[in-house]
Parts: sequence; structure tokens; C-alpha cells
Amino acid sequence: MRWRWIIALWLCAALFQGWWVAHNPLPDGFQNEYLLLGNSMDLWGALTSGDIWHMRWYMYTGYWPWGFYAVPWPFMAVLGPTRLALVMGNLIHLGVLLAAVNVMGRALGARWAPVLVLLCPGVFGTLVRYEPNLAGIAWTAAGLAFVVRSRGLADRRMVLGWGAALGLGLMMDRLSVAFFLLPAILPLLWRADRKAWLNLLLGVGVVALLSGAYYREFFIRHSAELLSQAPVGEIDSAGTVAEAGGLLDWLYYPLVLLDSQAGPLLGVLMLCGLVGRLRGPRSVLLASVGGGLVVFTLIAKNQVFYTLPILGPLAVLAATRGRWVLIGVIGGLWSLLSVGVGVVPGGPFMPAAWVQPRHTLARPPSHQSWHLKEPLEAMGPSPGSMAVLSQDHTLFEGFVVLAAREAYPDARVRGVVLDPSGTYEEFSKVEYVLWVGPSVESRPTQAGIQAELRSDHYKLSEIPPVDAEVAGQMSMFEEVGRWPTHRVDMAVVVLKRR
Repeated sequence: MRWRWIIALWLCAALFQGWWVAHNPLPDGFQNEYLLLGNSMDLWGALTSGDIWHMRWYMYTGYWPWGFYAVPWPFMAVLGPTRLALVMGNLIHLGVLLAAVNVMGRALGARWAPVLVLLCPGVFGTLVRYEPNLAGIAWTAAGLAFVVRSRGLADRRMVLGWGAALGLGLMMDRLSVAFFLLPAILPLLWRADRKAWLNLLLGVGVVALLSGAYYREFFIRHSAELLSQAPVGEIDSAGTVAEAGGLLDWLYYPLVLLDSQAGPLLGVLMLCGLVGRLRGPRSVLLASVGGGLVVFTLIAKNQVFYTLPILGPLAVLAATRGRWVLIGVIGGLWSLLSVGVGVVPGGPFMPAAWVQPRHTLARPPSHQSWHLKEPLEAMGPSPGSMAVLSQDHTLFEGFVVLAAREAYPDARVRGVVLDPSGTYEEFSKVEYVLWVGPSVESRPTQAGIQAELRSDHYKLSEIPPVDAEVAGQMSMFEEVGRWPTHRVDMAVVVLKRR
């Protein structure tokens, strides 16, 4: 495909992202996205204030690599530390993905590959969320493109590019890219000469240079956790373990490809693309897809996000199927209009029992309206500190905290339920309380706070008595104002310390 069409696809995707975020005012997930947004804001705050100590702390002690947080910095410099700026960072990854898939498509005569990959729910659905899934897809595709053009690892620049893509990919998401880019070179090793092995050694050196410092700290802090989860099933937020077993567990990843990663029609075309000769560039792509699928199938914990990087090479292989590509395009457009825009029926496509645990990769925007701007503005131009408590499980406390941090980047904001220890230590210095709670009550109660803590699986005996601390000081606060929410029995209330 000509590069001007790649630019046109990227622009269309950017417009879709802007429309979707504008009509979906809250982050799309209760778990990783709001944590990643907060972590990125922490690192940006340390960067802009010149706080080197905290910069290093946020960069090298976190659970996600800091490279992912650095990508949106150009957008944050223009728009500030906002959710929109952070989500727009995905456009950089999308550009890498489309370019890499186009390079591979040219090598295999698969000119429609960029269109097919963009129409995957696993791509357009992750484009609108600030999570590292799209980055993993993109940098895997970039690494494969370099290997395809490496002439059997003989081209040093291409092999160094593979190393750079692997190193940068590892700095976007934890380890996943390696499970696809390392198997990709295996078919080339059988005929590798001394020059190829030297090039490969230099490529590995690039990987170490880009990601070694972070992963040294990562394995020190998190290796025990990773190894403990590998032989067991999914662990939910309450700590319940779903043990793996049965035929469906072994077929989980092909099934989720048809269910939510690519959709049924495009997914079937991708599986058909796997059929063919095992030689040349095809062998590289097949080794990448097969190697990653084998690794994650053997790991008992199933996650739809783990194998998203196969979408790039599968789109290329699918685009080699001649006239059948039209079926994939139709299936992709159907998915986009159904689970992306919400104007036609469709999705999810498989029985829930076949794809457990099921996680949403794409959905239409919520088109909800939240009354948070006025309450935040009622706190004045520059509040120094505030505590946030939400008893509305749709207007989740993590989302309200992010809205407050976005409105006041320099303020100290703590969530009562999200950070009970920090709130307990700092509450005597809090100037404002932003509370989402029952409209019939005038202020948070100890019983209400305890109920939220238990709902979030805290054991009250194991945390500081934040419920008593917050409720006990409520008499020192006066109401500034209250605003309605989507529920008649809930209100957004701002309280100010007298």
C-alpha cells in the first residue's frame, strides 16, 4: 500500500479516537487504566518540577515500564497532564504499527494488511484506552518488519532495528513483546553464518542497553509474584483463583481471536492465512505467532491481552489470501460499526463459557454526562489538598481522583478508599473533600466509609482507622455546594474545612 494511504488510515483512526474519547468522559476500565493514568501524571509532575529523586522512583520501581509513560510527553507539553493527551500517545504507536505492517505486507504481496489490522477490535478498541496493549502490538510488528528485511540476519542495520524494537517494546509493556520477537528469529538461525551471529549479538546488546536497567529492578521486585501466578489460573480482585483445566482452556487464544481480538469473519481469514509454505518471510511470521501462542497457552493464567501482538503478523498473512480479503474487510467494518461505534448489532461473538475470563477489548462510547466540572471549579483557583470519596460504583473513586488531578495538577489528591493509609496520615491537613454519596445525607459517615472499604476487599483490622478519622472530622467542614449525578439518589458534594 502506498504511504499516502497509510497516512490517510492514520488520520481516520485519529478522528475516531478523538470522537470516542469526547463521548466517553470516564476511563474505560476499573483496574489498569486509571492506575496507568495516575502513574503517568506522577512521573510528569516530577519531570516538570525537576524532582530527580521522585523521577527515578517512578521510573524504576513501578509495575509497568516507564517508557510507556514517556511516549505521550509531546502531547502533555501542549495539552497538559490530561487523559486526552495521554490517550493521544497511542497515535504514535499506531503510526509504528501501520508502517511496520505495510513493510511486511509489501514483502509478502499483502497490500491490504494495514486495513485489516486497523479493523481489528483488538486495535481500534485499545486505541482509545491508555493501556500498553496497542504499544505491544505495534513494537512487535516493528521488530518483525526488521527481521523480514534483514536478509537472514545478514543486514546489520535491520538486526539492530530488531533489537531496538524489542528493547523499546519491553519498555512499553512487561515482557510480552519478547515472547513474539525472540521466536521470530528461530527459523533464521539454522543457516546463520558468523556475520549473522555477530549482528544478532549486537542486536541483543541494543535490547540490554534500552531495557536492562528497568528490568533489573523489575525482577528484583516482582519475580516472585510472576512465578507464583504462572502455574495457576486467573486471580480476580478478591483473590479468588480460577484453576485452569479442560479443552477450552487449551483453545482459549484461538477462540478469543474470533471473539474479541479480530471478530469472527476477520478472525477466520487470519486463521486461514496460517496455511501455506513455511519459508522466507512467512516462516518468520509463523514462528512469531506460533511461539507466542505456545508460551501463553502453557501459562495457566489466561488473558485476552497477552496475545494481542499476533494481530500484526496475522493481518499480513490474512492479506495474502487474494479475493478472500474482501470478507475480512467486511467483517472488520462490521466489528467497527458494532463494538466500536454502536450503530449496528454485534459482539461479543462467542458463548461466554468458551472465552472465560472474558475482557472487553472494544465497546461503543458511553455518551454519559458527568457533573464534575462545576464541583471542581467551586474549590477555587488552586486548592492545596483534597480527599476524594465516592460511594457511587459507576462514578468510581479512581475516576474522580483523576478528574481532580487533571483539574489541579499541583494539588495533593488522595482517595479515601484507594489510599486509606495515605488519607489517614494526611487528612488533618486536607482543605477540601470531594464526595459522591447518598443525596439524603449531608456528609460522609463512618458506616458508609466502612462499607466502601469492605466492598474493595479491605480488612478493617489490617488498615489504619481511616473511617473514624474522616468521619470524626466532618464537623470541621462546611458544604460549599452539591450537584446531581446520573442517579437521583446520589449527589456530588464539595466540603471545605472551616
